[in-house]
Amino acid sequence: MPFVVTRPGGARDLEFEAYTRLLEKWGVDMTKTSRTPEPATANRWLYVWAKREDAERFAKELRKRTKVKSWRVDELAEDLVSEGPLGPVDIYINCHRSGCTFGLPPNSRKLIQRKFPDARLTPRVSVGHDAADQTEGHMDGSVWDHVALILTGLTREQLEELGGYRVYEPMRDRVLRKPPSLAAALN
Repeated sequence: MPFVVTRPGGARDLEFEAYTRLLEKWGVDMTKTSRTPEPATANRWLYVWAKREDAERFAKELRKRTKVKSWRVDELAEDLVSEGPLGPVDIYINCHRSGCTFGLPPNSRKLIQRKFPDARLTPRVSVGHDAADQTEGHMDGSVWDHVALILTGLTREQLEELGGYRVYEPMRDRVLRKPPSLAAALN
């Protein structure tokens, strides 16, 4: 039976960065591994453990590092496990009066660099808009695809190899775009 280390309500982004750093320290290849959609949110993929003992040791160390005691080990159904990267690539968005700024958090930069060492990452992309347009949808999917390619330096196909991309707004703690690969995995 496979196992996953997760927490109720899902991991917050900083916690997920600690999760991926620890997986890396444990020698997990995050570009191709056993994975499952995060049970609580389906925002990202989580590593699947073959042995409960290993998952318990990982959860214990993760609790210690993050100071979050609610990390736990859950049993999974076999049909929820797939093979692939622990993506998606996260793109953070911060909007202000004159537009939005997009960037890649450290775990996404590492994922890209591991799989595609020659990728030319761009630290930030800013997209302006008319200050009179203060509607919620002024920065939507029509812009996100272009920004994702510029930030990552990847082709659409390469980005899909990493599980696509997710647009996340840290200031409001909300996901604006889930990658299609995660949505498809749940259907």
